[in-house]
Amino acid sequence: MADTIPDLKQLFLAFEVQTAASWLNTMLYMLELVMVIRYFRRASRPLPHRIGVAALVFFDTACTMALDANVIVVFLSFFGKQSLGSLFVPTTVILFMTYLSASVEQLFLCHLYFILTRNRLICVFLTFLVILHLAFSFASGILLQTSAFGDPRPFTANTIGASLCAVTDVSISALLGWEFFKIKSRHNTAQDLIRRIYILCVTSGAIVASTTILMLILFLKGAVAFQFFFSCQGRVYALTLLANFLSRPSASSSTPAPSMRTGPLKMQSSLVFRTDTRSSGYSSVNEKALPPIPASPAAPTTTTTIQFAHFCSFSASDHVIHFAA
Repeated sequence: MADTIPDLKQLFLAFEVQTAASWLNTMLYMLELVMVIRYFRRASRPLPHRIGVAALVFFDTACTMALDANVIVVFLSFFGKQSLGSLFVPTTVILFMTYLSASVEQLFLCHLYFILTRNRLICVFLTFLVILHLAFSFASGILLQTSAFGDPRPFTANTIGASLCAVTDVSISALLGWEFFKIKSRHNTAQDLIRRIYILCVTSGAIVASTTILMLILFLKGAVAFQFFFSCQGRVYALTLLANFLSRPSASSSTPAPSMRTGPLKMQSSLVFRTDTRSSGYSSVNEKALPPIPASPAAPTTTTTIQFAHFCSFSASDHVIHFAA
């Protein structure tokens, strides 16, 4: 009897954690669907981005269904269905879908790093880390289904996969942060661009890396809170990516129609940074190639009267900054 009471307490605790995680996951999933609908309503979206968003929706839908099924499995264990306690299919699906969502987000950030630096060697290494942690995660899920109860191999494989995933997130975040810092030091006057890439670094790299490290610590300690955070981690990856994709206005709303009137017009200037590759190792960086981030809300709109289009430019050290109105 003394042995069954701790087991019953653990069962109650697991059910409470799974139920709370399913509620939070459902809210995040509904928010993701709203953002996905907004994304697909916009025109002129790159085909690889659309494929990635569709894949995220599929992964997160399967993960949400598996998470709800896992709650039902734990609930039925209260009624003597002890055989259902060894049913690890929902857990395996959650494991697969979460790391697949992580891989999509990490590959997107690898592509962003390649746009900034054109460093193929580091990008290949980061892609290798993504494939490696995905392989160990899939191996842990397969071992969870095929090995006997209490076999340490699934835990070992999952530990390696989670560690590699954390290393990948931290590496990408650190590399992007360093590149953004160098851009900031070279272009101190471009406050809008700096704010854009800084927010991108925080929301797409550092925050995800921090949550991954937190989950890894909880997993190694065997804390039950790991289940709560891990159940929603896939939605965190998806929401981060969708927020970056949706931050730029659509082409139809951001491009004004040409007009022949000479009345007051709202001027919108665009900045393009072109680095002189002859004096530095940097490649050309087009600000439009970066994933968008909302502009600063404090920037005022300048209203003026123009009679003709104009163009002005000036040189600053080894960079050429163009202001096109």
